[in-house]
Amino acid sequence: MSPLKTKKTGQALIESLFILPLFLALLFFAIQISFVAISKRVVTWACFTLARELLPIPSLNTPSSKTSLAYASTYRILSKIPFQKLPARIQAQDIQTEVSVAISQTIFLWTYPYEIKSKITLYR
Repeated sequence: MSPLKTKKTGQALIESLFILPLFLALLFFAIQISFVAISKRVVTWACFTLARELLPIPSLNTPSSKTSLAYASTYRILSKIPFQKLPARIQAQDIQTEVSVAISQTIFLWTYPYEIKSKITLYR
């Protein structure tokens, strides 16, 4: 038998066993990082949406249900966050010249809490 026709059985299996865990770790790390990026965008969008809905100056004739609808739409936007565990903390300050909204959302990555914060101020 010539030396060119020798078979090496199991070599591909051994190489796969070395590479597969590294590949899977990098893949799942990239997925977790994308979840954090998506969550940051969603919190920023919810903060902006609430500030825009609170921006018009409330008159005496408008009901307070409009404010509750604004908060409901904000919570609906925040429900899109993947792996959300705790409810969001929303602080809105509505004064005569400006509307300031701050949202803080806690998500968990590998069982560790990660705080996502966003604050926006819109002037009238």
